Amino acid sequence: MLKYILIVSAFLFTKFSVSQSYDLLPVRTDSLHWGYINTKGEVAIKGPFDDAYFFYGERARIKLNGRYGFIDKKGNMVIPARYHLAHDFSCELSLVEDSIYYEHFIDTKGEKLFGLPKGVDIAEPFINGFSKVLSQYFTYETKTPTQHYKIGFMNTNGDIVFATDADDVGDFDRGRAIIIKNKTLGLIDTTGNYILKPKYDYIGTFCEGLALVRKGKYYGYIDTAGKLAIKTKYINAADFANGLAPITLDSLWGYINHKGKIIIPREYMWAESFSGGLAGVVLNKKWGMIDMTGYMKVRPIFDDYAPYSEGLAAVKYKQAWGYIDIDAVFKIEPQYTLAGSFINGVTQVEDGVNNIYIDKTGRKIYSFRKHKKEHWW
Repeated sequence: MLKYILIVSAFLFTKFSVSQSYDLLPVRTDSLHWGYINTKGEVAIKGPFDDAYFFYGERARIKLNGRYGFIDKKGNMVIPARYHLAHDFSCELSLVEDSIYYEHFIDTKGEKLFGLPKGVDIAEPFINGFSKVLSQYFTYETKTPTQHYKIGFMNTNGDIVFATDADDVGDFDRGRAIIIKNKTLGLIDTTGNYILKPKYDYIGTFCEGLALVRKGKYYGYIDTAGKLAIKTKYINAADFANGLAPITLDSLWGYINHKGKIIIPREYMWAESFSGGLAGVVLNKKWGMIDMTGYMKVRPIFDDYAPYSEGLAAVKYKQAWGYIDIDAVFKIEPQYTLAGSFINGVTQVEDGVNNIYIDKTGRKIYSFRKHKKEHWW
């Protein structure tokens, strides 16, 4: 649904129990090695590592001599680089794979807690207290065996909580997960019981107690009990924010409230959800921003935009990205090929050749050449 595909925001990853930390930032210190800087651009951890990733809580995953380990915020190697594969910590647990391809979970001290339960072939990292696990099996209706997976969920003690015969199940979020069966979607709770039996072709994330759904060609909204709160009658729609959601019945977009009443008339070529009291809309093929009354706060002159973060919005103007404040005044002039959201006063941008960290004044705090392994947030 979102059009700003290239603008990567950290807030997209809030589903993890242990959120990413941005007081230390991974950077390439030379053509081969990585380390970390602080938000002032000072080198805080020299490394040198083969690769480095963002901190999750007090631990960051690094790669050294072809193996993965973890450091603390002082740069100490608290878990030696001995794993063939490793995932970032979430729920104080990391899923790792040793040199003999044996998967197990470790704690933040590197102690092995438990391996995969009997009969489980694949496990995924914990998200909101649960790890999705898969058990492989085959059917033989034809000469060529068909591979299948039975899906279950494991708690942080290593116990299987429930299993399901669903085709797939999404991650748990606030006690609910999307379940797919026979190409239709429903919702289950943390015991595996149905909140909503599969009936929709799409179910989105719950925002302000409502989730976007689609049945056939039309969108509507359900409540947390799985009941239809706003009828499926829209050709397109997006999530609620600040009490309003963008919808369209034809080619023009407007905004409805939680009762489905039109609050801002349908007059835009495209519309996004509100963020910080403003929403991006398209008029005459240009992006501007309206407030919650529909007043055009930022006139439509931009080729592209991303929502405000810490008082600044990334906008594309004359083929380059820069940043404006809520009064549409450029605080950082358009000059970048790619721009991210501000977090802790810092964001990451590109100039076509380099990855660059800048502060909210536009001051460059660190720069390094682009690489096939880019750590965008």
